[in-house]
Amino acid sequence: MKKLFTFLLILFILSGCSASTDKKFTIDFDTLGGPSVPTQEVVEGKTLLIPDDPEWEGYTFEWWYLDIEYTTTLDLPFIPTQSTTLYAKWIPNEYQIAFVTNGGAALSPLTGFHGSPIALPTPERDNYTFSGWYCDSDLTVAFTSETIITGPLVLYADWDEVVLPLLELEEYEVSYLVASMGEDTSRMNINYQVKNIKTYVEVALSEDFQDAIRVNPTMTYFESLSEDMEKPFIGRNICRVELTSLQPGMTYYYRVNQGNDTYSEVYSFHTEGLEDTTDFIFLTDVHYYDGFDGAEVAENVIAEALLYNPNIDFVLNTGDMVDTGGNADDWDRYFTHSDSFKILPTVGIPGNHEHYFVGSMGNRIYSSYFNYPDNGTDAFCGTSYYFIHNDTLFIQIDTDSPYEQGKQLEWMGHVIEANPTKFIIVGTHAPVNILESADYNRAFMEVMEKYAVDIVLAGHYHTQNYSKTYMDAMPVNSQIGVVYFRGAGGGIKGIPTGMDPNDFAKGYIISIGSDEIVIQTIDGNGTLGDRYTTQNYKLAEQQPVTQEEIMDSIGCEADVENETIRFYWSEKAFKNVKSITIEQTYREQYTHVSLVPTPGYVETIFTNFYSTLDNHYTVTVCFNNNEEQVRSFEMRVSGGMGLEAETTQTTATVSFNAPTGVNVTNIKRYEVYNNTGVLLGTYNAKDDLFQVITSIVVEDLQPNSEIELIIHAIGREGFMYQDTMTVTTKP
Repeated sequence: MKKLFTFLLILFILSGCSASTDKKFTIDFDTLGGPSVPTQEVVEGKTLLIPDDPEWEGYTFEWWYLDIEYTTTLDLPFIPTQSTTLYAKWIPNEYQIAFVTNGGAALSPLTGFHGSPIALPTPERDNYTFSGWYCDSDLTVAFTSETIITGPLVLYADWDEVVLPLLELEEYEVSYLVASMGEDTSRMNINYQVKNIKTYVEVALSEDFQDAIRVNPTMTYFESLSEDMEKPFIGRNICRVELTSLQPGMTYYYRVNQGNDTYSEVYSFHTEGLEDTTDFIFLTDVHYYDGFDGAEVAENVIAEALLYNPNIDFVLNTGDMVDTGGNADDWDRYFTHSDSFKILPTVGIPGNHEHYFVGSMGNRIYSSYFNYPDNGTDAFCGTSYYFIHNDTLFIQIDTDSPYEQGKQLEWMGHVIEANPTKFIIVGTHAPVNILESADYNRAFMEVMEKYAVDIVLAGHYHTQNYSKTYMDAMPVNSQIGVVYFRGAGGGIKGIPTGMDPNDFAKGYIISIGSDEIVIQTIDGNGTLGDRYTTQNYKLAEQQPVTQEEIMDSIGCEADVENETIRFYWSEKAFKNVKSITIEQTYREQYTHVSLVPTPGYVETIFTNFYSTLDNHYTVTVCFNNNEEQVRSFEMRVSGGMGLEAETTQTTATVSFNAPTGVNVTNIKRYEVYNNTGVLLGTYNAKDDLFQVITSIVVEDLQPNSEIELIIHAIGREGFMYQDTMTVTTKP
């Protein structure tokens, strides 16, 4: 009986132990389309361990809610009293949708949301029908209002031109005849306007036209009668002629048969000899205006320049030649007074005033008056272009139109690489180098610095200035940097009361010699002013050097205070190295390619260097024989993480310094590796109460072993810094 009692007592005790097992609740995480989060089981009375914030491309995780309607927020600490489901709330990313109208009226950007379609506007453009939006500038990937948005977009408009019939009136008068430089000195382009289709151009080497060649023009109809115009442009035929295979060192004469066997005045131009230097007149901001006289003083400047230097080849302007681009009378005044067109070709670009009152016509009004080389990007054909004169590459670039900047930059780099010349001169309307101005444009300056452009000509401000800069500062040596020359106005706009217009109007005779460019100021009275000389250091001699010497010369120097790092190399890289590519391999993974166009290009500076993070860079040098060599540079956080450890047979408790500054919020987790790269564990940077952790336990180590542990601090953008220590587990 006693034995039976004892047996029942033991059975009761065992049964009681079984009945007291802890109760558990199941917590499910519904991410509502986002990445899955593992279910948790929480013992009754215990706190839920909040998982890492889930990440879903295109969305920002807000928080967990107790209901799918998002009325009850999950508060911490959370001690569940029953099994439940938590619902993730996501905020879709907002994206800017920008529009490149490709000649249509400008459109303001819209805001779109990730995963949703967007209602698209319909742009307007005179004489064109809108045919749709595209995701690429080549117009190959269509975008519609049903397309789901997954990131920022730049949409490009496609148009179908409404081809209007040519005028065939019995009116025989040529207007606005002018020649412009062709793509090289064997070509010349001619432009004029008529109202019949019987016209053609005669070209000859003598003024009597006995040996004349007939050239038929390409014609298009043009008009702009929109209310956007200040004064409309009535219908006319635009006539374009390209003369090719011109002989060097010759004077050519040309005239236009007006359609009834009567002729325009005789115009002329002179082609360059193969060994000639280049001389031209630079003008800007003349502002022909139908409201007042005086802009024609620019013709006095040109006449005086020709007296001083009879070898002038052409006139180059950087815009604002008329006061209002949408005023037909301003253009008429410009051509009526420009007698220099009869003996000198002209090349230019539109300024901001050429875009006033043009509505959706964009650059079409400007382009109807000139026949510049048709070698620019699609939206800028006729306003951004290049031509080569002797051994100088001229690039005229429309920086006033606020679209497709990236494509223009790519185009400009390609043009320079494809057309190697001794000198490079770039024209823009507004100067891009004035810090803290609306016209400052570092992206354009970087291209000009990369290729060692000799001079950038500009206007806009009606004041004269000559400066040389590199990376927004005075060059550290004379052989680097770009000269930015800003011309004063060539007309009378802004003239002080009582001042002689001929004293006020300025022009510049620019002479390109064998190794230098000289700028000579001149006014309408022929008075000479400031003179500037720019040396061409791209012509320096190549120095002998080995690849090893170049690689050994490469170094870096960090500026902790300004958060920059400077990479430098030997000046002997000039003409021995094609390019030096520096890549920041952590976080942003930014890459910069440096050319060595002069011996002075011996350094480049990276921003976003942070002394509180590890930094790693690779420098790849491509030599002239296309062989490459690589060097690496790594800068670690000063002082490390302050690692200490206590071990057992199979674990190591590693303590470290708490992160400081922005790293407190930036660090998301720690990863621990051994010296063979095996991941030993991943640890949240904060505990379930969002407190910063300063220790971790590395488990499953081999007993009685010496082990190297490498601790990585990881942020949202990737690796931030690391430290290493060796631990010995107990036997």
